[in-house]
Amino acid sequence: MNRKLLYSKFCVLITLISAVSITTAAPPNVILVMADDMGYGDLGCYGSPTIRTPEIDRMAAEGIRFTDFYAASVCAPSRVQIMTGSYHARTGLSFNPFPHAKRGLNQDEFTLPEYLKKAGYRTKIVGKWHLGDAPDMLPLNHGFDEFFGYPYSNDMWPNNPRTKPSQDVDEKILQQITEREKYTGYHSVHYADNMDSKRSSFPPLPLFENDHVIENDPDQSTMTRRF
Repeated sequence: MNRKLLYSKFCVLITLISAVSITTAAPPNVILVMADDMGYGDLGCYGSPTIRTPEIDRMAAEGIRFTDFYAASVCAPSRVQIMTGSYHARTGLSFNPFPHAKRGLNQDEFTLPEYLKKAGYRTKIVGKWHLGDAPDMLPLNHGFDEFFGYPYSNDMWPNNPRTKPSQDVDEKILQQITEREKYTGYHSVHYADNMDSKRSSFPPLPLFENDHVIENDPDQSTMTRRF
């Protein structure tokens, strides 16, 4: 089993439970931390000989460290599995939605934050959503009280450096891409110039606060601090 592949993009899922007695009225705090593009062996607590991660190592030592797991190696399928507890194929979201995608997190899915709200929690998500950018697909319609972040990947912005397609792209491949776009709303960046000049770049990258866009194409060098 290639653990690094399985763990890619669904690499750190940490639940921190505050030290509250089960007899107290106040429920424990729950924090989920998810990191993109981190391999299984990139953490000290999983044996990295070169990368120092002392704070994560301490959390692992004080909590639970998983050593056997299954994960999707793509952004949106990883997220939909965390949100719903279902395999991504069962939710219909086995791909990464691009801007203006026709499909995303289904309204019929019951999500983790919705369960938490039923238990009396307030919920918030900060960072990347990537489960659809249509209004009915955004976090506030799926159990979150607050949202601050991007609706999809932060590299989906107008000046994203695209891989140029070769001049001899097979017509059959282009037809398959077109059919996939019609079904999923997923616009292939790699082949956009061959198909439609209007799709040769992404729209402005929106930064959301709750259900409002407060800024387009924000300075990404400031986003870690703002998050």
